[in-house]
Amino acid sequence: MKKRYFLKLIPVIALAFLGCTLVNRPDEYEHCPVDKILLEESDYPSGTVFEDIKTKLYSEPKESIAQTAYYRVGSINQMVVYYFSPNRSKDVFNQHKKSIFSPREVTDSWELLPTFSNDHTIFEDYEIACGDVVNFGHRCFMIGRYQNYFVMYRSDISASGVTTELFSELVLKINNKLMSCLNS
Repeated sequence: MKKRYFLKLIPVIALAFLGCTLVNRPDEYEHCPVDKILLEESDYPSGTVFEDIKTKLYSEPKESIAQTAYYRVGSINQMVVYYFSPNRSKDVFNQHKKSIFSPREVTDSWELLPTFSNDHTIFEDYEIACGDVVNFGHRCFMIGRYQNYFVMYRSDISASGVTTELFSELVLKINNKLMSCLNS
């Protein structure tokens, strides 16, 4: 009798064990939450005005966050997205690179901004450039990709607002935030 009772319990025990392992399995995409990478108000010069943070920008990514800010005479946009796969973040990076840095988007040509060297950035792929964007004036863009992350940072550039030097400083802060968050 005990043997039959035990035999009937084996599937129940196995199912319970399997259920526990599935529930307790850690997320296979170990990562830093996107809100930890987004620049904070304290990262900007005083006088910067911020819109509300937007989360879940698209239905596709696992996590996303964006914010628009205004400093003196220009706007600043930042976006951090965590995709389900590195291949998808690479595809998005390439799509943005093609559309943003197209020669037809600027009145002259894009000027590459030497913000950091390959050995001082966490990004596997990145592009940083400034140009006179048709219908918008002088702007700088940074797009970067690291594993599943895609980051975009854009700012209007002017002598009385965000300068290229300030833009570079802010981009370095994003790089450092991502690097320290993933290393903690």
